[in-house]
Amino acid sequence: MKRIFTLIIGLIGMSQIMDAQTLEFRNNGTPVGAGETITFYAEEDDWGIVSITTNPIDKSNDLRLYNLTDNDVSGKATINMTSNTLGTDARQWCMGGECVSTSAASYDKEFTIPAGGSIQVQYDVEPEQFGEMTTEMSVRVGLAASTSITIRFVYSDNAGMTGISDSERVTEEARYGVDGSQLSRSRRGLNIVKLSNGKTVKKIER
Repeated sequence: MKRIFTLIIGLIGMSQIMDAQTLEFRNNGTPVGAGETITFYAEEDDWGIVSITTNPIDKSNDLRLYNLTDNDVSGKATINMTSNTLGTDARQWCMGGECVSTSAASYDKEFTIPAGGSIQVQYDVEPEQFGEMTTEMSVRVGLAASTSITIRFVYSDNAGMTGISDSERVTEEARYGVDGSQLSRSRRGLNIVKLSNGKTVKKIER
């Protein structure tokens, strides 16, 4: 009986420790509150490749998860895609330096953040057409309640606008292999597709 009582007290104490650990999302240094939605827009690189990412390499925009305590924190993160009209399942998620490519609607990942530190929460999408994708990202440490934010990706003909234009129907004009040769049809692996709107997108065919 004494052992059971001691175990219960220990679990209560552990729960209190877990609850005391605090995580916070910040986008470009600005805190993102639980339940908030942050929006990222498509960008085109020097090669004409269109992508949407929470952490573009050449920009100051930077989505990170911060540990606000004096202890190392380990936990689990989950992404749950709730809608997608971008015409693609090509997504990559990097958290803590380890990247995974997934087309699953939901995916879990373990993470560790050092005391007072942070980790980058890079999430990339390669759109094939105008549209939007929304994903709920939640993080949990031990027995504490999860903290969630919503990430919204937008690809439109007006990148600075929140609305999506339906005035232009985008079609495929040409397709190329990674060696630059033009393809008459889809080829397994990476395909480079030129669209009627002048954009070029990468598409992974399985």
